[in-house]
Amino acid sequence: MEAIPNKVTKKTPPHSSPMKNTSWKIPLLFLFLTLFLFQSKEGNAAGWGAVITPGTLNPDSTIRILHNEVQVLPLVLQADATITGDPDVNATQTGTLEWNMPQGLQILSSGGYYNASLVSQQTSGNREILTYSFSVTESSLDGVPGARITTEWKNHVFYVKATTVPASGNDFITLTLRQGANSDTWTWPLAVTPLRTPAGVPSKITLGFWDYGWYRAGTASTEVANLWSKLGISYTQYGGVPSYVTALRNKGIITGGNVHNSHF
Repeated sequence: MEAIPNKVTKKTPPHSSPMKNTSWKIPLLFLFLTLFLFQSKEGNAAGWGAVITPGTLNPDSTIRILHNEVQVLPLVLQADATITGDPDVNATQTGTLEWNMPQGLQILSSGGYYNASLVSQQTSGNREILTYSFSVTESSLDGVPGARITTEWKNHVFYVKATTVPASGNDFITLTLRQGANSDTWTWPLAVTPLRTPAGVPSKITLGFWDYGWYRAGTASTEVANLWSKLGISYTQYGGVPSYVTALRNKGIITGGNVHNSHF
């Protein structure tokens, strides 16, 4: 049928009633979209973000660490509404964190705002793959992916040591977060450089260190104390963990109180 000017015509499809009620499709479509957008908190890693400070914050995102010295990889996790759904600071997210690192880069310990436990470690070619199970309360997440980091302490620190310098092409770190069948992966270039130790350290001046994460070192505390001693640091502002305090004092390093209640 040809359209008549100034008049709208409609042709009814064969075997179809023009009065057929299709309103039932609207709530069904809404339900489908709701289930798609707000999947269960377990098994959905599509909206995760991972930040390594200061690596991610560098213009080229390179993680720079010292050769043969304990160093820190402070991990900040972020998540959007596809992960958290309705805000609930008491809710807990769980999954695994898989570190893919060049051989010679070791994780000595970890500590912080997440629960993280090593569940497997394997070698693949010239790479080491370490998998940690993790859980984190949503109150310990720091915003949505890409948002500015709001604090220097709400993170989980991995203490690492590079016993070798990775070859070109193998100088990168990859982290994969898995929840159920879903995953997110991030990669950072890695630069390992030697420590140029000073010819001497001050004997009459106290060099203080404001510590927001090194005190979580646990079994790596002795390695931390060795590094501070080489750098001439003789005072740290947090000393609340006995194993950390003992390691520092064995190197003649004085420890202070809580960072929020005292100063130097």
